[in-house]
Order: sequence, then structure tokens, then C-alpha cells
Amino acid sequence: MIYSIKCDKPSFKTVKFEPGFNVILAERTKESTKKDSRNGLGKSTLIEIIHFCLGGKKGETLNKSQLENWSFTLELDIGDKIYLITRNTSNANKIIISGDCKEWPIKPEKDKETGEQILSNNDWTKILGVLTFGLQLSYPDMKYTPSYRSLISYFVRRNGNLGGFLNPFQHYKTQKEWDKQLHNAFLLGLGWEYAAKGQILKDQNNVIEQIKQGANFGILQNLMGSIGELEAVKIRLQDQASRGEEQLSNFKIYPEYKTIENEANELTNKIHNLVNQNVSDSLLIQHYELNLKEEVEAQPEIVTNMYKEAGILLPDTLTKRIDDVISFHKQVVTNRKSFLETEIKQLKSKIAERERESADLSSKRSDLMKILQQHGALDEYIQIQNKHQRTVAELSELKIRIDNLKKFEQGKNALTVEQLTLQQQASTDWKKEKLKKKKQSFYSIQIQKLFMKSLALFP
Repeated sequence: MIYSIKCDKPSFKTVKFEPGFNVILAERTKESTKKDSRNGLGKSTLIEIIHFCLGGKKGETLNKSQLENWSFTLELDIGDKIYLITRNTSNANKIIISGDCKEWPIKPEKDKETGEQILSNNDWTKILGVLTFGLQLSYPDMKYTPSYRSLISYFVRRNGNLGGFLNPFQHYKTQKEWDKQLHNAFLLGLGWEYAAKGQILKDQNNVIEQIKQGANFGILQNLMGSIGELEAVKIRLQDQASRGEEQLSNFKIYPEYKTIENEANELTNKIHNLVNQNVSDSLLIQHYELNLKEEVEAQPEIVTNMYKEAGILLPDTLTKRIDDVISFHKQVVTNRKSFLETEIKQLKSKIAERERESADLSSKRSDLMKILQQHGALDEYIQIQNKHQRTVAELSELKIRIDNLKKFEQGKNALTVEQLTLQQQASTDWKKEKLKKKKQSFYSIQIQKLFMKSLALFP
């Protein structure tokens, strides 16, 4: 029972309640007209103050700046003892308690200066839940559990925007369905645990539906996929991993692989240089041979005929000089031909020698290449190993995806079975309770029907 509501401000008039049925009215006098409203006289504010002292949030009125630092005191029965509960609007987390709290599961702390017994608002609502409704301090294995604030709101209802009187099964308009199911079941002594478990199954089903929608829209395409597609990729990766493992097991690392590789590269460079030199000398030979063909001996008769045509008789001295020039020219031509022939011979000899050297180098390089083909280097082995490890990792990830997808499909089936089982258990328990209590009020029957209907997970 609530005995009184007080405040530390003189403008607030103490409200006292008597045993039995109490009614708070806004009076109208004979002088009141139709324009004189009963609104704004404090009826709803009084309900707000009761909720506030019982651990609720500040309502619209108590949040106003005019009520900052106001302390309200509620005198009431808790169990079989009377207590004074004080809470300040500016320090709402501090609950001051006057009364015997020795048997409480959470003991208040004493203020060293004032000696007052103090609880946090969270602990205060836990104590009220235990002492008023027999709740546990916590339900560690349950996600959805009854709370004191929701239960007491069915008894102390707020109207206005919250809509506390719109429906007997809810204490505010936007109250969640699981909240209604669970707390109505608790108040009626039904198995509220079924409502809690049913909501957990609904949550799980919602998650599955969200995943399905994500997969349908392509958001989770890489994560999900189909089992058939993933199995095909799995076969390809398994074959690739098997071949990589076989390649690594048969791989032979030659200790001097790098040295032989460098030597083979040097031989290749030498062969290229020899070939380039032979090409250059071959072009030079062609040039020399062309010059040999173009060399022409002197023809003195051309000069003599030219002078005869001109009617000039050459003296003997001039003829002798021409003969000397011709002789000298013949000697130059002979020497040049001899030089070119010698050069061509030497160039051909060098070309032949380079070809023999190139053949020898090619043979050596061929032997080295055989070694390189039959063996491998450490860095090459590491590359093959890294590639194999990537394939194995991809295969392992794919197996996990396939396993998760199978579990996902199994989970959907298991969830359906669990939902049906829970519905059957709740129905069976309700029938048992119905047999025990043959005479039930209309209100109780309607609530039970609503509870069973809302608990049904499938139409």
C-alpha cells in the first residue's frame, strides 16, 4: 500500500491515502463553466511521481526545468514493512531509503556524512522485483526475462501519449510483442519461459531470413553460394593441391644451381658475341669481294686515241711517261688485289674459328641446360611451395564455407522443429493448468488465449 507522497518543496501539497479505494478528482465548482478544464491539475503528474520513486524514468512533467532538484518521498509497504523512498530529479540515480533493509538481497550503503541508506536506481528496481513479484536478481541463462518496471506498469498505468488504458494487455502503445507475452504470462502464473524461448527462436528465424535476403540480393554471394557450385570448385582445388604436392615431393634442388645458371648465361652471351662478330666480318668480306670485281687495269690506248682524234702527235717522251704511269697503276692494282684477297682469307679463317668456338660453347651450354632442366633452384622451390600453400588455404576456406552452408540449411530445419516443439509444449502445459483451474475469470481466459495465439509461431 502507498500511504503518502511528499516533497521537499513547500509548494507541493502532501498527498495521503487511506486503506481501501482512493480516488483523486479535479473538482469543479458551481462557478465553473464549460471552458474550465480539469486538465493540468496534477493527476497525471502524481502518477509520474509514483513511477519515478519506484525506479522509473522522469516523465514529461518531471523533466521540466521548473522541477529541477526536487526530492519526492514515497511512503509505502514493501513486504510487511513500511519504508520511505526518496529520489531527487537532479540526481535520479541515488535512491535514499528509510527502513529496515537487513533482509534485502542487496544491502544499501550508508552515507558517511548523513548516515542515509543509499542504493543505485538499478539495484533499487532489482530489490523491488524480488520483494514485490518474487523475481530473481538475475537470469544469467535467459535473454528475455520479466522486469519489475514492466510488471509494475500494469498496476500503475499512465495514459496520455503512452496509451496505458488502450489495451488491458499492454501498458504503452509501442510495447513489443514479446514484452506483452512474457509479462502477461508471468502475472497469470503461466510459463513465461515459453514466451522467452519463443522470442529467441523468432530472433534466430529473423537472422536466417536476413541472411537469405542478403544472399538473394547478391550481398553474401561470395560468403554463401550453392553447395553444388562450391563442391565443383572444391574438386578443382583438390586436384590442383594434389598436383602441387606431387611437384614438391619430386623437386630436386641442385646445390650449385645458381652457379650453373650464371655460367650458362655467360656462355649464351659469348655465343651471341661470336655470332655478332661473324656477321660483321661476313659483311666486310662481301664488301672486299665487291671491290675486287670493280678493280680495272689502266688502258693507255684510250688516251692515245683521244689525241689522235684531236690531230695531235704525241712525242716519245710523253708516251714513255704514260707507259710509266700505266706500269705504276698496274702495280697498285696488283698490290690492292693481293691485300683484299689476304684480308678475305683472314676474315674467313676467323669466322671458321669462331664457328668452332661457338659450337664448343653451345655444347657446354647444352650440358648445363640439361642439369638445370632436371633440377631446380631453392627460390623456384619456394615459389612452387607458396603457390601450393595458397591453394591449400583456399581449399580449407572453401571447406569451411561448404560446412557452414550445410549447417545453415540444417539450422533452418532444426529451428522449425524446435519452434513446433515449443508450441506443443506450451499448449500441453496450458491444458494442464486449465484442468487444475476449472473456474477462471473471463479476463484470465482472454489473456491466456492471447498468450497462446501470440506464442504460435506458424499460422
